[in-house]
Amino acid sequence: MLTFRDSLITLLMVVLCIVSAILLQISLFWGFATAILLLLFFFGRKGFDPRVMIDSALIAVRGCTVVYVVILLMGASIAIWIASGVIPAIIYYGLEWFAKETFLMAAFLITAVVAMIMGTGLGTLSTIGIALMGIGSGFGFAPPLILGAILSGSYIADKLSPVNGLVNLQLGVAKLPYKTYARAALKTTIPVMLVCAGLYAWLGSTTQTVSAAVDTEVLRGALSEQYVMSPLLFAIPALLLAMTFKGFKIHVGMLVCILIGSLTAILIQGAGILQLAGWLLGGYSLSSDTAPLLAGILKGGGVLPMLEVLMIVLCAVAFSGILERTDALAPLMGKLISERDGPGRLTVKTGLLSILFLSVSCDQTLPILLPVKSLRSAFEARGLTIADLVRTVSDTGVIMAPLQFWNVNTIIIVGLTGITPAMYGKYSVLLYLFPLTTVLYAIILGRRGISRPRASQKGA
Repeated sequence: MLTFRDSLITLLMVVLCIVSAILLQISLFWGFATAILLLLFFFGRKGFDPRVMIDSALIAVRGCTVVYVVILLMGASIAIWIASGVIPAIIYYGLEWFAKETFLMAAFLITAVVAMIMGTGLGTLSTIGIALMGIGSGFGFAPPLILGAILSGSYIADKLSPVNGLVNLQLGVAKLPYKTYARAALKTTIPVMLVCAGLYAWLGSTTQTVSAAVDTEVLRGALSEQYVMSPLLFAIPALLLAMTFKGFKIHVGMLVCILIGSLTAILIQGAGILQLAGWLLGGYSLSSDTAPLLAGILKGGGVLPMLEVLMIVLCAVAFSGILERTDALAPLMGKLISERDGPGRLTVKTGLLSILFLSVSCDQTLPILLPVKSLRSAFEARGLTIADLVRTVSDTGVIMAPLQFWNVNTIIIVGLTGITPAMYGKYSVLLYLFPLTTVLYAIILGRRGISRPRASQKGA
C-alpha cells in the first residue's frame, strides 16, 4: 500500500526528469524514459512486480495505437493539403471573404464548429487550422496570436464534442448520458464562448499587425501563380467533415483525404510522384528563390518530423500506464479531500487535483479516471451531481493540456506549428477561462453552503 509520502516522491521524480531534460536541452523522450526507469525501480522496492508494471505500460501503449496513426497522418495531411492546393485555396479565398478586423473571432468560431464535428482538437488544428494560420499571416497577425485563437476553438472538442474520445471516456467512467453531461457543461461553456468571441473580436480590431504583413492582393496573386485555384478544392476538407459526421473514424477520413489530395497534387497541381513522396516524408517546402512570398507561409508537415513526437507520446503513455496501475497518486487525493469540505471547496480541490494529475501524467486520461472514479460519492454527499464532477474535471485537467509544455498535446502542437506554449499560451484564452469560470462557479456553490445529499442524475 502506497502512502502520501510515496505520492510526493513520485511527483518529485517526475519533475526532476522533465526539468532535467529541459535544462540539458535534450528531447523530452529521454526525460520520460528516465522517469519510467525510476518508477520501475521505486515501485519495485515498494513490492510491485516490475513485470506487471511493464505489462501495464505495454497495455497502455497498445491501447493508443490509433493515436500514433493519427499523429503520423497529421504530418502527412499538412504536406499533402498544401501540395494539392487545398490550404493555398483556403488562404486565397479566405483573404477575400474575411475582413481583418473580424478574422480572429471568425477563426475561433470556425475551428470550434469544425472541432465539434470532427471530435478532435489536434485533427482540427492539423487541417483547417493550418489553413487559417496562413490566412492570418496574410493579414499580418503574429502566428502565436492566430494559433491561440485556433486552439481556443479547437479544444472545445475535448470539452463538449459527442464524438470526442475523452468526452466519451468521461461519460463511460461516470455512467452518464451525454445530454445530462451537456446540460451541466453548458453552465461554463456558454459564458466562456461568449467572452472568447468578444475578446477575439476586440483583439482583431485593435491589434497592430506585424511588420511582415503583405498586401493581400499581392499574396493572392502569388498563390494563383503557384497553384491552380478552384473552389472545388474545398471538396477535400468537406469530405473529411462529412465522413466524420457520418461516423467514420478520424484516421480513416484523414487517410482517404490524403489519397485524394495526393492524386490532386499530381493531376491538377502538376507535382511529380517522387517530389510528392519527398514532401510526404520530409514536409512541404518551397524555394525562397522561386516563391519568396509563399516560402515562409506554405511549409511544414511530413511523417519523419513527427517521429520524435511519436516517440515522446509513446513514452508518456507508457509512463501514464504505470502510474495508473500502481495507483500512485491516490494517497495524495485521499490526503487533500476532507469530509469538512463544502461543495464549493470540493469543486476547487477536484479541479486542482485534476490539473496536478495532468501535470504528472502528461496525458489527459489519468486526470479523468482518478477523480471521476474516486470522488463520485463525495460529490453526491454534498448535493452535487455526477455531471458536476465530470464538468469540473473537463474544465480543468482536460482543457488545460496545451498550456503545459511537457504535455503530449503540446508536444504535438509544437511539432505541427513550431510555436511553443510560451508564445501562444497568453492568447489561448479559452484554455484558462474554463478553470477560472469553474472557480467562480465553486465560489457561488460555497456561498450556498452544503446542500442535502441527493441522487445523481442518471437520465436525460
